[in-house]
Amino acid sequence: PIRDIVDWPPDQRHGYVMRPVNTVVNAFHYRSLVLMARIAGALGHAKDQRFFTSRARLLRATMNRLLLNPTTGLYIDGIGTRHSSEHANLFALAFGIAPRADQSRIADFLVKQGMGCSVYPAQYLLEALYVAGRGEAALKLMISHGRHSWMHMLQEGSTMTTEAWTFRSKPNEDWNHVWGSAPANIIPRFLMGIRPLTPGFAKALVAPQPGDLTTAKITVPTVHGAITESWYRKGRDVRMTVTLPSGMTARIQLPASLVRGKALELNGKRVEPQRNGDVVVIHGVAAGRQHIVIK
Repeated sequence: PIRDIVDWPPDQRHGYVMRPVNTVVNAFHYRSLVLMARIAGALGHAKDQRFFTSRARLLRATMNRLLLNPTTGLYIDGIGTRHSSEHANLFALAFGIAPRADQSRIADFLVKQGMGCSVYPAQYLLEALYVAGRGEAALKLMISHGRHSWMHMLQEGSTMTTEAWTFRSKPNEDWNHVWGSAPANIIPRFLMGIRPLTPGFAKALVAPQPGDLTTAKITVPTVHGAITESWYRKGRDVRMTVTLPSGMTARIQLPASLVRGKALELNGKRVEPQRNGDVVVIHGVAAGRQHIVIK
């Protein structure tokens, strides 16, 4: 059994029931196995990659057999309780443990709970929402003016991200906590959707989930040069420009709801993107400036 805390402070654990076999800690163990398999693969250590992959698959199957409530479709906090907290579910969704059939129900649950966790799991709550295609809900949390928000940090007088949401949570908190800076990586990686598909960014993913933003622009540095992306939306029409540096290709992925019932053009030519669940995909996008119009 693996056991530990799941969040801090205690009043921001959403009533988490501590058990010797703990869903959150096992979720972190699963994520570590997945990352170790990727590292081993990138380094050419095939035997290690197979070992970590097999352990991850076994753990995921065991968690979904023992910790996923088949009646509610939500994860319980651990073996021996029927309580399902926000934390048990946000980590399972963010780390790719949740089966596809249950992801929408878990996402609905997380949207309903809002920012019930502390500053630390906020990173993974936002990731979970984007994984489930709930970009609008994630954006609302990032720009919230509520007590559990980054705006509230500024209202309390800080000029950097803090250790806790409020002084009430931790009167002796510090004002320079890196774990409070989730939007700094969530915005480029998920809101604008720029992530590497292969080590070293030889191939990139551009998968924005802009929510209800009408305009946005970003520049992301890579070892090959900068990737730039800009968005402009007016009514139902969208114009998007992506510039890739020399030597890089990309897969562009867009929410299917954004394209449904409309034409999609790439550099002035109509294309039929591949449908993959809740997204549409354009493969093999070449280096240089690419213009996408949805109308």
